[in-house]
Amino acid sequence: RSSLVIFQFTISACLILGALIVAKQMWFIQHKDVGYDREGLLVIREAGLLGNNLNAFAKEVKENPRIVNITTSAFVPAGPSDSNMNNVYSKSDVSQPLRTRIFNIDEEYIPTFGMHLLEGRNFSKEFGSEENNVILNETAVKTFGIQGNPIGQTLMETTDLEGGRQTLTIIGVVKDFNFKSLKQSIEPLIMKYNPYFGLIIRAKTADMPDLITDLETKWKAFGTEEPFGYGFLDELYNETYRKEQNMGYILGIFAFLTVFV
Repeated sequence: RSSLVIFQFTISACLILGALIVAKQMWFIQHKDVGYDREGLLVIREAGLLGNNLNAFAKEVKENPRIVNITTSAFVPAGPSDSNMNNVYSKSDVSQPLRTRIFNIDEEYIPTFGMHLLEGRNFSKEFGSEENNVILNETAVKTFGIQGNPIGQTLMETTDLEGGRQTLTIIGVVKDFNFKSLKQSIEPLIMKYNPYFGLIIRAKTADMPDLITDLETKWKAFGTEEPFGYGFLDELYNETYRKEQNMGYILGIFAFLTVFV
């Protein structure tokens, strides 16, 4: 009987400890500085379905006084996102390509997410064509072995399967941010100027349902038969860790039951 009691208490202690560890992990996930501000961001990934009316829709949305900023991109650092990777070469070693993740963004992407530029500048229409200019994250600078000031230095990117390459000029370095699960280390990232398909909106209103209704009305005014779909970035972020949340709930229930018994 003593052995059985010890066994029961051991199981109870393990369940309680497991529940506490998962709870602490979830607190860490919610409060971790991921390198951008995920609150108040509304994601319309399928905005490109408006076709030629995308820019007009974005312009009307930006005129709303409840909107702080808006960026044209379908590359989201949490939840469903477009994915683009290509071979990129360091000028110091063109024999070793690195399969690198690339985000297609516009000049409003970094300020909309509240990301931090550590060196150089953001994309800007004041500088003319930004086609071959890029912004790297800190990890990319280290991975490509870039020495000294990275601004103005160049990389090479594959353009086709026949060995074609183009030169990429570094104009800025952005502070590392988590664009995948916290369970994975931050990868090298290159940002290129290529406004693309989706819209990401930063709002300053607490009345999000009313704002969404207004956006849907504007969406339908363009005569599209495509449904208006959206998501909140903080919810998409939390969805990434749904398994951990469910595990915490289950462990909590069993811990309670064992203590009760």
